[in-house]
Formats: sequence, C-alpha cells, structure tokens
Amino acid sequence: LTAIVNVVRAVRELGREVNILGVFNTRVPSPLTNMAKEAIENTKRIFASSYIDIAIGNTVASEKAVEEGNPLVVSAPKHKVSDMYRQLALEVLRRVGLS
Repeated sequence: LTAIVNVVRAVRELGREVNILGVFNTRVPSPLTNMAKEAIENTKRIFASSYIDIAIGNTVASEKAVEEGNPLVVSAPKHKVSDMYRQLALEVLRRVGLS
C-alpha cells in the first residue's frame, strides 16, 4: 500500500496526471486475520473513492495456477477465487463504461 502511494506521489511530483481506476486487496487470508482486516480498512480509507470492494483470497489453487503459468480462471474456473476475479473484471468494465 505504501509503495503505490509513493509511486503515485512521485509521478505527480513530475507534473504528470495519475488517475486511479480502482484499488482492491489481494492475497487475503482465509480466515481473515486481524492484520488483514486492518490492511483492508486502511486501503478503503486511503483510496475511498477508488476502492473496489473485492478482496481476492490467497489460496493453494491460486498459487498452483501461478506456478503453472496459467490464470486461475483457466486452471480452476469454478474456484471461488476465480469468481472473485470475474467480479473484479465486471467492476472494471463498469467503471470504464463498457457494461
């Protein structure tokens, strides 16, 4: 979170405009830990108007897909995290006016 805030700040200091379409949390543990809850709340607070209320879970299936070099929605299309990625895609399409 700090890294993205610093990058945006640095780019703006160069006189460039930065528009953030959306920010969401990834690699969220299940069950949700206190640290993860705090991270989600901080993200919501800092990126209030850009926050996308989808928390992508960290699962064995996700890690396996990465190791195989495949998108999770291809290697495990019925997995709950695949559904989260589809929801995210729909939200991005909505925000850019394509849905």
